[in-house]
Amino acid sequence: ASKYIFATMWSSIIMLLLGGFTLAAALSKYHIDRLACTYILSKAGTNPKVVLLVIMSVAAFASMWVSNVAAPVLMYSVIQSVLRTLPEGSQFAKALIIGIALASNIAGMSSPIASPQNLVGIQFMDPPPTWGEWFTVSIPVCVACLILVWIFLVLTFDFKNTVIAPIRSMNDKFSLVQGYISFVCFATIVLWCLASKLEDIFGEMGMI
Repeated sequence: ASKYIFATMWSSIIMLLLGGFTLAAALSKYHIDRLACTYILSKAGTNPKVVLLVIMSVAAFASMWVSNVAAPVLMYSVIQSVLRTLPEGSQFAKALIIGIALASNIAGMSSPIASPQNLVGIQFMDPPPTWGEWFTVSIPVCVACLILVWIFLVLTFDFKNTVIAPIRSMNDKFSLVQGYISFVCFATIVLWCLASKLEDIFGEMGMI
């Protein structure tokens, strides 16, 4: 009944896409994404190669959940403190910008909600893959591509004598509202991953 009623108003795939945008908007509005990113990057140290890999990894992970269009914008705002301390024409700055762009692009295939075309593709697949099946294929491919791009950037650009200013984590305390939103986002993603086993309860992923 839920499938029939839902189909008269919305496509489940479109609702899933809107759900992904809603999660991204909530994480961004309450600065949860920035808090998480700056905390992780503050642990990266000052080794240029390590910092580049960590920033690319964070960009890729962010792209899985806040879309591969919004993630680069978020990352560029986070690394402003690093870019300001680098000399003009620094090759490390070029590597950072290209690395974030490529990492976000690669991660566009990492989850069904990372890019709209993923959901369009799922809509035309019969039977459509579950989130677990999608991750089984996409995560190893994304990790391999990310490492290959990082190696390519390290070999292409010269990081010698590059001094990295450490990224400081935000001093804002994690509020109860931020905790609630994080819980809802995490629970939603878990339910999406288990949607095939919960079909008798929810009907389709769009209902979740």
